Amino acid sequence: MTRQSWILPAVLALLFTGTALAASDERVVSLDLSVSNPSLEEFLDAEIRTSLPEELRKWHLIDDGGLNILVDAQTQALMVDDQVRLQPGETIFFEIRVQDVWALPEAELRSLVEEVREYLSERGPELIPQLERILSRQQKAADTNIGAYIAARREDRATFRAVQRDVQTVKQTVQAVAKRQEKEKAELPGLRSSARYVLMGVLGFLLMLGLLLLWQRREVWVGFGARLRRVGVSDRRAFARLFNPSGVHCTLLHEEHREEASPGPVSGLKTVNISEGGICLFLHHEYSPNSVIELRVELDGEQRSLMFRGYVVWQEKVPVGDGTQTFLTGVRLGEATAEDFHILKEYVKTRLPGQKRMDSLPA
Repeated sequence: MTRQSWILPAVLALLFTGTALAASDERVVSLDLSVSNPSLEEFLDAEIRTSLPEELRKWHLIDDGGLNILVDAQTQALMVDDQVRLQPGETIFFEIRVQDVWALPEAELRSLVEEVREYLSERGPELIPQLERILSRQQKAADTNIGAYIAARREDRATFRAVQRDVQTVKQTVQAVAKRQEKEKAELPGLRSSARYVLMGVLGFLLMLGLLLLWQRREVWVGFGARLRRVGVSDRRAFARLFNPSGVHCTLLHEEHREEASPGPVSGLKTVNISEGGICLFLHHEYSPNSVIELRVELDGEQRSLMFRGYVVWQEKVPVGDGTQTFLTGVRLGEATAEDFHILKEYVKTRLPGQKRMDSLPA
């Protein structure tokens, strides 16, 4: 018999299994791939090349099904790139199991329903059924075509974000009105007697003193070239931090929860400090808390880059000399491979003894 070597555009027959992981409440999606040899007489060397859904990242893989799965260096998207040999008339099936990254967390859906009842009561009869339908569809365990499933979940997420924006707008308005009312109440004619004015002055002084002490406890030193200045950041951390790490180079690859996302990777980000659990650096845009960003971290002396999925914890505006401003940002490193976390931990650990203590630097 002769052999043929074909490059096949592998056809994905994808089914949503609805199976729950044993150790968590996460759902699992099975991507079933099959490759067939149409010839009944000849062997076939088939190359399988196909892209997985764009939302998937390396850390979402549970089982690669024995296939070689590559990561695009620019977009971090996943792609199957493998080769199999088929006997005449043979069909081979592969099952790739991944985390269900398309379903919305049930807790977030129920929380948004309660916020709609509180802040958008007039639109509740319209919006609440939409959210409850999303929840109901996600709770169903029946198998369905994965293409239809992903499309439906993407539509659900668009609906969720639209309702979330409306709630946030009303919530900010309500909070602004409450603050204005408190301010107006505070500005009403107060106490008249001199003794009461003295008492208010003492209380004000004690309040300012307490705030000053709290602020001083939040100060850390940040280096800008040959100069140092203080930036208010909480100094209580679960991990030891490496300050002004010149050997750390960060690139912003992807950002969520921003309507005007960056057109591509943003490199050369200034790193203030880094630990095995988080990183403090300067970003060019303002993000809401818990916004998701993806970072590529390159460490001097390491052969490969580290990939992290992080969550914005806090931001502080910092003026720049040309009249613009940048944002000092604290990011919690939430998702990465165990190997990447280990490399970062060892990098910080080996350099901590050589750094100067921040509280010993001059003011």
